[in-house]
Amino acid sequence: MENYILKLTSESLTVEENKAVSGLLHAINDFERMGDYSENIIEATENMAEEKLSFTPSARKELLTMADAVDKAIDITCTCYKNSDVALARKVEPIEEVIDMMKETLKARHITRLKDGQCNVQSGIAFLDIINNFERIGDHCSSVAVTVMHLNDKEKSVEFDPHEYLDELHRGGDAEFRNDFENYRKTYFEKIAE
Repeated sequence: MENYILKLTSESLTVEENKAVSGLLHAINDFERMGDYSENIIEATENMAEEKLSFTPSARKELLTMADAVDKAIDITCTCYKNSDVALARKVEPIEEVIDMMKETLKARHITRLKDGQCNVQSGIAFLDIINNFERIGDHCSSVAVTVMHLNDKEKSVEFDPHEYLDELHRGGDAEFRNDFENYRKTYFEKIAE
């Protein structure tokens, strides 16, 4: 499919068609990368099984909670992409931010567990690898959602600027974002904060 879309770029396309082709290429790349990171997670868990390694109960709970958040982000992302749903696409960045928070918190906790001798280095490496891959999947979910917004931007006179949009959200300029972020934080982050 990617090769077919690339062939389209050599054709004489309108501005809107160029925008659509570019968006498709970006989305294909993002979905492929999500698959790559998912394979990395599977590989890490398979290696742990082969080496007969395990996580502490608290690490297991943290990973499962983060996996739930990432699963929600993927579900929202796929649905907003499939349906070209801009309103749903706006729900992705708040959960992606919560996933980022989870990664930083879990990384710090993991280092503490290592220092306290609660887990071994091999399990620790797998833990860090998994949370890093989860966070990267969240990043690509955000990228797909921004692509959906860009492709469905109805303001033809003003080009949608994804960087400006994300900057504005991170500065706290959007009440819907803050509300969604708080809901996701309560649903996922607070489970690991206990």
